[in-house]
Amino acid sequence: MSLLARVREEHVGDEPVAAVEGEIDASNAAEIRDLLRGLLTNRSTALVVDLSGTSYLDSAGINLLFGLGNELEQRQQQLHL
Repeated sequence: MSLLARVREEHVGDEPVAAVEGEIDASNAAEIRDLLRGLLTNRSTALVVDLSGTSYLDSAGINLLFGLGNELEQRQQQLHL
């Protein structure tokens, strides 16, 4: 995991909850995206991403969230921030 950010994960039933702490920028956005995608199963109806511990989010991070939201929508899943 990147030194800039850490992702804590837990599950509430079949729903993954990811708390992102630190910074999301172009240097780690792809890594965080892959980690968030990996939390989902076919049983998941949604992914919850808690950004309250995120201290910096640049355009790469915002694009990550929009792209992930679009991908989940196509899979009939939801992204909750």
